[in-house]
Parts: sequence; structure tokens; C-alpha cells
Amino acid sequence: MDVQGQGPAVVSPPAGATDARPIVIALHAHATSARQACENWRRATGPVPFLLCPHGVPSHAPEGAPVTLGSVDQTVREVRAALAALRQKYAEYLAPGPVVIAGYSLGAKVAVGVLSNLASEASLAIWGEGGFDDLTSSVVRGYADHGLRRALLLCRTRACEMSYAPVAKRFEASGVEVRIASAATTGHPFEGKVVETARDAWPWLVRDDPRFGGDP
Repeated sequence: MDVQGQGPAVVSPPAGATDARPIVIALHAHATSARQACENWRRATGPVPFLLCPHGVPSHAPEGAPVTLGSVDQTVREVRAALAALRQKYAEYLAPGPVVIAGYSLGAKVAVGVLSNLASEASLAIWGEGGFDDLTSSVVRGYADHGLRRALLLCRTRACEMSYAPVAKRFEASGVEVRIASAATTGHPFEGKVVETARDAWPWLVRDDPRFGGDP
């Protein structure tokens, strides 16, 4: 999907949808692509939502080529522009209400700042294998004050589990429901077993949002 002033975003629409659906914004890792991110998050989230995967930088890189993400400010601009393009193209199929923001590795680190800028527009979020030091008590309290209800902390490694343990306590102290879901494997990329782990935890994250089909 063309995005004004940015690289082309990848959109994975809910095939066959005849009613309005919610939006999941997925921020990819370094040296990967928006297409790869959308393919794996589709496996994780199932058939219901629209998936919006911003291109990243450099913006002129061919679609599908490995890219990275820009600064938080750059990514916020890209996300807002991509959302505007999505809403213009698929207006009648998009459900009103907050979006879900998901980020993995570098995407998780950048998602910390993106969510701070879009806090009133998101009530659910996923961080995977990144953003550990950026999710401070004050940042987490800010999310809670703006309506974040639930956070999924996704891991592929034991080191990630240990790094997210104090983060989970910060969410709990702020009144945000939180869960650490781990594939307990080695490696780092968002693929394979960690995608299955995200898929298994997804119903918990969206369980009381009727736009996702309600209580599983």
C-alpha cells in the first residue's frame, strides 16, 4: 500500500471479511521486511484483524528487501501516515476503537516510544525480545494513565524472560494486566516456535474485546 512520504506499507486484510475489523500495527525487527513481519503476525493473530506493517527505512528499498526502522519520531510519522492510508482505502471494513501495537526486537524497542505517542489510540500491546531498558516505571505508568489495559511480553530466549521479569512487575504495579509468554528456545528471530507461542497467547490478550470475537 502506498503511503505518502514513506515507503510502501504491507497490509494483510482479513480475507473474506464482510464486517468491520480491528487493526494490529506490527513493527518489524532490524534487517527484515514488512512482508515477513506481516506473514508471521498473521500466523500469530489468526484471521480476524487487519495487519498493518510499516515499511521502515530506507524508504526507497524494494518491497520485501531487508530494511530497518528509523527513529521513534520517524516511525511515529510513518505509522500515522500508514494508518491514514489504510483508513482511506478500507474505511468501511475498519472497526472503530483502539489499535493493537506489536513490536519485535528493534521493533519492540521503537514501539516503546511509538506507544507513548499513540497511547490514547491503543489499549493492547505486545513487546517481543526487546525494549527491556526502555520500559521504565514512568513510561509504563504513562501507558496505564492513557488506557493501556493489557501487555504481552513475548520471548524466545531465557535471557529475554529474565529481562522482562522486572518489566512485568512495573506493569502489575501500574494496574496493567501482563503476561510473559516464552518459547524457551535459543535464537532470536520472530519465526518458528516463538510465533506459535504468540499465537497461543493471543486469545488472552484480546479476550474481552468483542471486535476480535469475544471470549475464546
